[in-house]
Amino acid sequence: MPTTPLSIYLLKNDVKADTSILNLLNAKSYPVEIEGTTSTLHLQIPTSNPPTFAQLFTANKELKGLDFGTNQSTGAVLQLSHAGNTYLIAFGKGYHMIETSYMVPDFGLKTALNLIEAKNIRGIDTASNKSTPLNNRIQSGLGAEVSDFPIDIDEDFLSAIEGLSNEKVFGSRVSGRRKALKVNFKGKLSDLPKLLLSAYQKYKAALPAEFKWVENIREVTESSTTTALDNELVQLLDNFHTCGPVIGDNLALLAPEIYESDQVVGFSYGSRNKERSDLLCLGRYLNYVMSKEKVLNVSHLLTGYKIYAKDEDHTTLKTWSGYECIYCEVIYKNKHYELRAGVWYEINIDFVKEINAVMESIPTYMVSLPEYNHDSEGAYNKDVADNNANIKCMDTKNIYIGGGQSRFEFCDLVHQKNGHDKLTDLIHVKHYTSSATLSHLFSQGVVSAEIFRSSEEARKKLYTKHPGVMPLTDPVIMPTASNYRVVYAIYDIAALPTKLPFFSKVNLKNAYKRLQLLGYEVALAHIDVASTKKAKVKIKASQQGPKLKNAA
Repeated sequence: MPTTPLSIYLLKNDVKADTSILNLLNAKSYPVEIEGTTSTLHLQIPTSNPPTFAQLFTANKELKGLDFGTNQSTGAVLQLSHAGNTYLIAFGKGYHMIETSYMVPDFGLKTALNLIEAKNIRGIDTASNKSTPLNNRIQSGLGAEVSDFPIDIDEDFLSAIEGLSNEKVFGSRVSGRRKALKVNFKGKLSDLPKLLLSAYQKYKAALPAEFKWVENIREVTESSTTTALDNELVQLLDNFHTCGPVIGDNLALLAPEIYESDQVVGFSYGSRNKERSDLLCLGRYLNYVMSKEKVLNVSHLLTGYKIYAKDEDHTTLKTWSGYECIYCEVIYKNKHYELRAGVWYEINIDFVKEINAVMESIPTYMVSLPEYNHDSEGAYNKDVADNNANIKCMDTKNIYIGGGQSRFEFCDLVHQKNGHDKLTDLIHVKHYTSSATLSHLFSQGVVSAEIFRSSEEARKKLYTKHPGVMPLTDPVIMPTASNYRVVYAIYDIAALPTKLPFFSKVNLKNAYKRLQLLGYEVALAHIDVASTKKAKVKIKASQQGPKLKNAA
């Protein structure tokens, strides 16, 4: 019996199974009799066109008359209702006919996870939620377990999986990509109801233990849910604008990407706004929007009022929508959601509790660092070291290893004799501008600690080029990690770690656990920002230079 590739979608229960779920502009529909079902075949009208490469040659007059033949494009969708569910099965190019927003968003992936033999995975697609979103496809010629693939189960989304099936009815190989389950079907039309019912049962079953992490975080793609969440966001922002921040809210204005802090020196709200503030400020952004509008709505955030990153000459270097820059955490219908970089995510409540429990266990640095009232991190670090004989500044003093091919920044500040214990503190300072910058900060602390502990070459260059900074002087001696504390010091954040974005908490949790395994102590330090710094606004001026004023 021949094999037929099927792409199976499941219609959402709250969507009527009418023609709005399909694009039937160039298709004809035919009823199909399959026992126990109500079924219709929607067949695309075939089209024939020369292959695209033909244009390269027919442009030449001498070859204009050549016959390159034609490629025929066709496809179909079988719409089948059975046992209370409606399925759409795509053949060929038929998937183009399906309005996928009406399909169950995780049917394909979850069903495949329950169908694939755990030791016979042949390929996965992942999407990262680290500082830079990355999509990866990893394939294996031989069957492999999920642990054989380079997946960070705390920080990666699984978007697709392919492997050998554990049930013969689905053929030897299956794959799932979010909404679509793909199988190679050997059978007759009359066998389809049994196949679909079995697929639905697999979808409703609990995931195997090795795949439970897949349910921790997922991108919200359902328009009805994102619309409801956007309405919740507008209400929270309206309350923030009217009443100010309240205990328990988690709203902030953050850059959606990493930017060059030595070039971007301030931010403006509005394309013609000549004012530029040093720090991103949600209150100031909302004040600007509401000075122009009577009632806030989501379109103002999406397209109406942009945020402009400026250089010293007030030239715009980057432009973002307000929606992209707003960070928000919200509980909606007993589920935890996060808006980050313009995308809503649903986060498993148990996963949230697990991460927050780790956050509560991270000690607070017992030393109060000076408040930030400077023009840059570099200026702050230098000033802190200049005013404390026990603190040495290591900011930008990169150490080159491996024949100069690799470099790393050891830390920003080294604090010996802190007055509380005998540990040497390795302090990493960072401005809280985005999840991405914090991801970089936490990673930097781990990488530096690993190299310091494992590389004699790195210790030799550290001790030789920066004498007196560290308590040891002999690079041959491997340092005892428990004699050192890695300190993450962050400014321009309301509170640590409670006000960290959730994904940053995940990054921090992983860094904390890694540093503990290496033997280091770890602590968090909150650096206050001077009230005068928060209020400072620069105005684009004439040739005389920028003027300063205090913002209301």
